[in-house]
Amino acid sequence: MPSEQVPFPVVMSGPCWTYTRVLTNGYPALGRRFLHRTAWELLHGTIPKGFEAHHVCLQRACWNPAHIAVISKSDHRRHHFPLQTIVCHRKHLVVGSNRKGRKCRLCENERSKARYKLVSPELRREKQKEKYWNNVEHYRKYQRERRAQLALRLPIP
Repeated sequence: MPSEQVPFPVVMSGPCWTYTRVLTNGYPALGRRFLHRTAWELLHGTIPKGFEAHHVCLQRACWNPAHIAVISKSDHRRHHFPLQTIVCHRKHLVVGSNRKGRKCRLCENERSKARYKLVSPELRREKQKEKYWNNVEHYRKYQRERRAQLALRLPIP
């Protein structure tokens, strides 16, 4: 595409088409739409749900449709964050049942066990009693306030 035909400022340095105006996090944007997505959609149709536009050239400002591939979200994450999806910081394999949200289940279990061991059984029982009585006192206070509210709403005989 010759630069005379493009209706907005573009620098065509080599194979990449670099947009020079508004960049949102490094991506070219026209209003609320990313330019690279718009360019790809004009040539190929809408991007299917669950898929994302990936810059093959790894240049965010490039909007050349030949440099954009549509890949699944999981493949896109794997491409940009390869180690985060495979191992945790303690080198545990984080896949399948060992995943707890974004965290490693083994590391989470070790942390919770360590926290549990820090508190003695006597202190744990005291905290449970305190929690129970705080809840009882809170509930009694709530009942008193509720009765007062109801008393104000009673019709006068």
